[in-house]
Amino acid sequence: MSMSTIAKAVIPIKRFERGKTRLSERLSDPERAQLSRSMFERVLNASLACPKLDGTLVLTDATAIARDVRTRGADVLEDPALAADTQLTAARLGVLIDTAFAHLRAQGVGVVLVLMGDLPRVEPGDLTALLAALDDADLALAPDLRGECTNALALRFGPAANHFRTAFGGPGSLELHTKTARELGLRVRVEKNPRLGLDLDTPADLDLLAGLHQD
Repeated sequence: MSMSTIAKAVIPIKRFERGKTRLSERLSDPERAQLSRSMFERVLNASLACPKLDGTLVLTDATAIARDVRTRGADVLEDPALAADTQLTAARLGVLIDTAFAHLRAQGVGVVLVLMGDLPRVEPGDLTALLAALDDADLALAPDLRGECTNALALRFGPAANHFRTAFGGPGSLELHTKTARELGLRVRVEKNPRLGLDLDTPADLDLLAGLHQD
């Protein structure tokens, strides 16, 4: 990645009390909200501490989150529809991220790094490594541990990449992102990273995280 290229992170997050509904059999509503908050804080802090990033844009439906991250130096795009319901969230997420891409391109940003907000082990170095993959690629994808979905994505904007549309929010996004990029003639790298790969969607993910903490 060119040293002169402006790079920014994009983090979508819905209001904490609406997050992680698939964990409701194991966690109470307040516990799920606290978990969502703590994971988002981890992701946000990693982006703000990453020396290769020139800023962070948070996409949210929550006024309180927007107010807090602005005080910490992040920018915000607010979308009240983001967490209206589960189906709308899945439908809106990719559209919202694509809107953020257009917003950042208009600001002169050359590289974007999308991070899901539920990565409990992410570190600033993981973001630096994913951005470094753009030295010989146009798109770098960090899959989840199942190899099915995309937990992080780094994209270099350009004539072809500007037409790239994301598939976040639905199943099989890793394959869809790869297919779309190759149809546009983009060079793609899949970068497996266990910290970027671990997200918390199911009770089994909670068990895996607990085991890592014990180790």
